[in-house]
Amino acid sequence: MRGAWLLLAPVLLAGWVLLAGSQAAAQKLPEGNACIECHQGIGDPRVTPPAEKFPQDIHLAKGILCQDCHGGDPKNFDPQGSMNPAKGFIGKPKHQAIPQLCGKCHSDAAYMKKFNPTIRVDQVQEYFTSVHGKKLREGDQKVATCISCHDVHKIRAIKDQQAWTYPAKVVDTCGRCHGDAKYMQGYKIATDVVEKYKT
Repeated sequence: MRGAWLLLAPVLLAGWVLLAGSQAAAQKLPEGNACIECHQGIGDPRVTPPAEKFPQDIHLAKGILCQDCHGGDPKNFDPQGSMNPAKGFIGKPKHQAIPQLCGKCHSDAAYMKKFNPTIRVDQVQEYFTSVHGKKLREGDQKVATCISCHDVHKIRAIKDQQAWTYPAKVVDTCGRCHGDAKYMQGYKIATDVVEKYKT
């Protein structure tokens, strides 16, 4: 019997590690947050799904809430007050503005070190040297931005196995656009590269 346990122990340990790494715990949503409570409650397909996904987001786990990216007043349950531009409300950012919006925090070394002292803060700068960043500056409205590769409102740590940016998932993440012939129309890029890479 002891020999069976010795053989089974590594398998059980590996299974536990995989399971623990693939399940990000849902965070408790703050009470009294007008953004979350209203958006979850109205059943609008434009705003309800983001609010429903947010409990899985690493930003919530770090205490970063809706207003930190979208502005507005989360304590005001009147839509005119909560979504007031005078309170910094921007709503859904324009495609062209996403890297700067994310970079507002992610390019600030002093701010980011409070959350992770080893996190890179040069990603926005690097993005603009990439093909995607250059195309965005040219006005391309379909090109990938931060939220194309990180599941907006459900962003996970790179080490989380469910993260779109987890190393084993990067090929599939790229393939969501680069493997879609219809989406890639207008670009002179082969759309079978992900399929070929996997074979």
